[in-house]
Amino acid sequence: MLDRFRLLAAAATPLLLMALSADPALARQDAEPPAGDKRPTEAVEQTETPPAPQIVTERTLPNGVRVLTQPIAGVESAAIVVVFESGSSNDPSDAPGLSRLFDRLLMTCASQDSPPRSVKQLNEAYPAGWNIRSYDAMSVYGVVVPSDKAAEEVERIARHMRTLNVTAEDISRETGSIEAEIKSLFDDQPLVKPMSWLVAKSFRHETDAPRGIDPLRLARLQPDRMLREWQQRIIGGNVTVVLAGDVSRIGLDAAADKALGALPGGSRPEFPLTVRPVGSVARDVLDSSGLPGNRPHGVAAFFAPPITSPDHPAFLTVSRALMRDAATLQGSQSRIEFQYDMLLDPRAAYVTPHAWRYPKGPAQALGYWDAKIKNRKYTHADALRTLGALDWQLGAPLRGGVVDELAHQPGLLYTIAYATGFRAMYGDTAFWDGYRTKLQRMDPKDLTAARDKYFADNNRALFILKGD
Repeated sequence: MLDRFRLLAAAATPLLLMALSADPALARQDAEPPAGDKRPTEAVEQTETPPAPQIVTERTLPNGVRVLTQPIAGVESAAIVVVFESGSSNDPSDAPGLSRLFDRLLMTCASQDSPPRSVKQLNEAYPAGWNIRSYDAMSVYGVVVPSDKAAEEVERIARHMRTLNVTAEDISRETGSIEAEIKSLFDDQPLVKPMSWLVAKSFRHETDAPRGIDPLRLARLQPDRMLREWQQRIIGGNVTVVLAGDVSRIGLDAAADKALGALPGGSRPEFPLTVRPVGSVARDVLDSSGLPGNRPHGVAAFFAPPITSPDHPAFLTVSRALMRDAATLQGSQSRIEFQYDMLLDPRAAYVTPHAWRYPKGPAQALGYWDAKIKNRKYTHADALRTLGALDWQLGAPLRGGVVDELAHQPGLLYTIAYATGFRAMYGDTAFWDGYRTKLQRMDPKDLTAARDKYFADNNRALFILKGD
C-alpha cells in the first residue's frame, strides 16, 4: 500500500477530527482512564513532564495560501502538512477515485528537479514518516524531516506541486496499484470487512451511481486532463500548510513564504459535489456489483448527527465505548472511523463501527452489535475516557506523555500538525473548547438518550456485500 501509516490513524481517519489516535503511543493513553478518573499521587505529579500549550500563528500569503505555524519546544524535527480543500466528494462523476489517484501521483511522479520516486525511496527519504490521504472534503499530504532540512523540504514540496509531470505511464502504473490494493482488501478476508471504501461504494440514493473508486475509469484518463485537474487543486485559496515542531530555526518562515507564495494565486475554486448525503436509512443492501473477491463482507453503519449538534459528543462517546467493548472479544478486532460529508456540515460525520475476524462471520458480529447496543450501561467515565483520548486534538495543551514521545518518535508531529490544520479549517478555539466542555460534563442519562436516538434500527444501514 502506498500510504505509510506509521504515524497517522487509519483513517480512513480519518479523524478527521476523531480518528487520529491509531498510533501505539496514543492508543496506550486511551487504554487508561484520564486524569479526571483517578487522581495521580503527588510523587507522580512532580516527575511528569509539564503540558505544552498549543500556540498557533496564522498568516495568509498574497496568493491566498494559509500558513499555520505551531512551535513545539525541544523537538529537533518538523512536520510539513499540506491540505487541499477538495476530496472524494468532489471527484468528477466520470472519474470516481480521482483524489485517491492524485494521492499516489503526487508522491511518485517526477517534476522539475525531482525524479520519480518509489515507495522504497520515499521510506528512505522520510524515515520519521510520510503520508498522503484523501477524505470526503480534503486531501492531506505531509512529511516529517529533521529541522535543518525543513526549509529545503518546503521549497521542494512547493516546486513539486507547481511542476508536477504526469505521464500515461504514471497513470497506468498507479491505477494498477490501486486496483491491486482494493483486490487485496477483499481476497482472503471473508468475514466482516472493516473498510470504509466498501461502505462508500455502497452508500447511495437509488438514482445515484455507487460511490467509491473505479480503477478502470481512472485508467482511461489522459495526462492533459490530469494536469488541468491538478492545476485547479493548487490554486492558493485551496491550499493550507501547517508547520509544526522545531519551526523557530532562522529562515524557515521566509523560505516557506517565498516557496508557497510562488503557487498560483486566486480564491478557492468551486469544486462540484458529485454525491449527495445519504441521511438516515432503513434498508439492507444485499448485493453490490464491482467488488473484487467472491466472498460476502458485512458492515453495520450508524449515522451520526452533525458535529455542530449538541448530541454529537454523546454519540461519539457511545461509539467509542462500543469499540472498546468489541475489541476485548477473543478472535475479533474493532475500530471506529469517522467520515465527513461537506453536504451536511464541514464537521458532519457518520460513524461506522467495524468488527471483523469473528470466528463465525458477519452474522455473529452483527448479532453481537445488536445485543451490545441494547444492553450497554454507560457511566461518566466513558465520556472522560473519550475526552482523554481526544483532548489535545481538540486544542488542549499537549500532555506531558505526548511531549516526551516526540523526542524519540518525531513522526507524531504529523498527527499534531494535521489536528491543528483541521481545527483551523473547521472551527475556532471557542468551538472546540465548547466541544471539550460538553464531553467533560456528559452523564449516563445523556449517553443513554444518544444510544436510543441514534443507534436505533432506523438509523442503521446493514450491508452484506457479495463480490463479482
